Parts: sequence; C-alpha cells; structure tokens
Amino acid sequence: MGFYVQIQKKSSDGKISNYMFFNENGKGEFSINEQSGKIDYYCKMPNDVKNVYFSRAAFKVIKHWQASGKLPDSEVWAS
Repeated sequence: MGFYVQIQKKSSDGKISNYMFFNENGKGEFSINEQSGKIDYYCKMPNDVKNVYFSRAAFKVIKHWQASGKLPDSEVWAS
C-alpha cells in the first residue's frame, strides 16, 4: 500500500509553526516548536485511526529541519 501526503506550513510566529497535511482522505493539523522540535497534533485527519498519515507528515518536516536547520514551507511524502 502506498502513501501520499502533502504538507504545507500555515503560519509561523517565530516560536511555533503550524502545518496542515492532506490527501484524498482529508486533512489534519499539527504544530512544531521551532526551538525544541516538540510536536502537538491538535487536529486529527479523519479515518487516520493509526496516525499513519500524521506520522509520515511529521517525520518529513522534522527530517527537513534536522538537515537544514529550517522548517520547510511545504513538503510531500510519497511512497
């Protein structure tokens, strides 16, 4: 089974960045503390019972942050 998730930054205040992730199943939202990398999953994607889409979206954003030191404006998970 393949996965496709689009990820977009909605906003940032210099401390917290808010992200939306989505595909044909719906959308979800999470925030990331820009200093610590702590993630808050505050709006669950419908039908993502095991959080597989959320975990892929968060992983992709964190890996970008770890590699570049900056949070991305957008990303895509495709597998």
